Amino acid sequence: TTASSAMKKKRMNKKKKSASTQSARTPTQITTSKQNPHVVRLDFPKSLFSSSIPPLPPQTLSAHSTLLTHLGSIMTSPKSKLAQYLRVIHPTVPLTSVSLSQQSKVLTLTFTERPPQEALDDLIASIKKHFTSLYQERLVCSFCMTRIVTGQVRCGDCGNNRLLQVPDTFSSYPTANVAGKIHRRTHRPCADAQASRVASILTAADDVSKRMAGLSLSGSPPPPPPSAVRRRPDVEASYCSIMNGLPMKTVLRQRVKGYKRRPLSLSASKVTSVEHLRELAYEFCEARVMSADTKRESAVYDTLLDEIGAADEFVDWGRADGREATFDFGEFGTVPMRGSPDGTYKSLPVELKTVVSSIRHGASSEKIRSWALQVASYQKTHGSGSASGITPAILLVVSIKDGDVLALEIPPSNHERACVAWRRNLAIAYGGNHAFALRYWKELIRYLNLPRRVQVKKRVETLRSVASWQNQDAVRLTEEGLACMSGVWEREGAAAFVSKIGAGRKLVKKGMRGWEWKRDRHARALINRIKAETRELFERSMALAVSGFEGAKKKSSEGGSVANVELKAILQTFALVRVLAQWRENKKEVSIVDAAIEDIKKQAKSWKISVEAILPADVLLEWDDGKDEDEEGDAEEEEEQIVFQAG
Repeated sequence: TTASSAMKKKRMNKKKKSASTQSARTPTQITTSKQNPHVVRLDFPKSLFSSSIPPLPPQTLSAHSTLLTHLGSIMTSPKSKLAQYLRVIHPTVPLTSVSLSQQSKVLTLTFTERPPQEALDDLIASIKKHFTSLYQERLVCSFCMTRIVTGQVRCGDCGNNRLLQVPDTFSSYPTANVAGKIHRRTHRPCADAQASRVASILTAADDVSKRMAGLSLSGSPPPPPPSAVRRRPDVEASYCSIMNGLPMKTVLRQRVKGYKRRPLSLSASKVTSVEHLRELAYEFCEARVMSADTKRESAVYDTLLDEIGAADEFVDWGRADGREATFDFGEFGTVPMRGSPDGTYKSLPVELKTVVSSIRHGASSEKIRSWALQVASYQKTHGSGSASGITPAILLVVSIKDGDVLALEIPPSNHERACVAWRRNLAIAYGGNHAFALRYWKELIRYLNLPRRVQVKKRVETLRSVASWQNQDAVRLTEEGLACMSGVWEREGAAAFVSKIGAGRKLVKKGMRGWEWKRDRHARALINRIKAETRELFERSMALAVSGFEGAKKKSSEGGSVANVELKAILQTFALVRVLAQWRENKKEVSIVDAAIEDIKKQAKSWKISVEAILPADVLLEWDDGKDEDEEGDAEEEEEQIVFQAG
């Protein structure tokens, strides 16, 4: 009897194990309520994974149970508007609601009437794709920000099992308004943009290129050099044909994502300008995950290009994978840098750029040179198939205003010019008042050249060392800047005062947002000191600027004339006041100063004075330490999510 009982128990356990295995292999379980034939229930979460990924093992489902439960709440919350989205892209399906029971682990779809099976299958496929995307977006290691392989619990690089904090708004679908604009727009090859003008911009000297107006230059451009930029009508025709034939449903289904900024990393976009290179020192240690901006058409264009590359019917187009190559920056060292273009066309890397205005006026010389520097990195990272290791690349420019499309083939010679520009940018970025930032660049290069396994071990040590440097440099630069305050009314003294204190503020904030840096005692102490030390200067400068402007208006009303020198002094004083208002963390004061500057510009027109002639726009910005991180608002604090922990 005992033996028989043991055999029965063994057979029962075997059946349970077999049923569990079968459920894991075929997780999609769809049941229809007999009482209400208009209700469809899906087993949560197994039935919600797309067939494109292998069945998840039970230990992974158990380890990520908290995350999966949260994702279910995201899908069914009113803010996600999942039911509304499904009704838009599946208009023939009479869906009324989507609900989730956490106790019974069942996702319920309610319809006004039973939909056709084909339409129901299409709807469920959309739900699966949506849920799988939400899940895979969050499989990122919180320590090294490396993507964790689907089905795994721990990071393959560092072994960490904690997932990165990702806000619910990290990804979303485009609004119906944005999708409608893209769908209704007629895309056509640009009629008047000349590739020879682009070639002349890329090969011109710096002082000449700054005076160029991009593709809207008048007169004949100089003859292009050998192997210059050339238009690709075949790329333009193919892209326009595909975009004009996309159904509205495809545009609405695009999943627009935010971006993740990794500390201790160097991307192609960071070496395109002096400003971006300087930001490396300020944002060295800060990891950030930003929400998706579904109101920008440019973000939807990027996802559409990725969708085109994944489609089997568009054989010339493909998705681009991220690749790494080593770049030589001369005296600034050699560094491995990763490049991820937006797509490929016949195996050539493609970078897509959008301009709000027409291409002739939107593709300015400054933008073209910046785009070419970014493309140059892809020419090497994706040039392994060419003999020289440098491949041509496609720069695809789309006008949001009129739908014009310009495709340019950037030759391999662009990479050589980019190497010279990169070294020049580095010399400018880490020279003069910003020489202190050079050691941050050297530390980044040293870290990136370590073997991957050593990077993982040295990561925390490196971040702590750099954070200590930032605090020390912030205090030193602030003290040096405050020492220059007595000479603020002299141009050189004002430049040193603003640049040093501005750099000190950015260093101590370390790229953090307002509600983040306020938790750091070093940041709070230094910011409060700057506010206290510059309060008197702010009040005196504001009074001087206002009285100067009122005096100029009174002089003009009495029949006198306002000299260029007077107006220039007023504008410079207001520019200084704006910087001080930013340092005071007072958005209202900043907006008041901005309004005053606009009022001055309007008055200058009535006085027949050109503001740009006496004080170019870039001079105003010289005194401004840039867009303050806190202008994003403390409302960001409400978006903070818990860090999901496996296990």
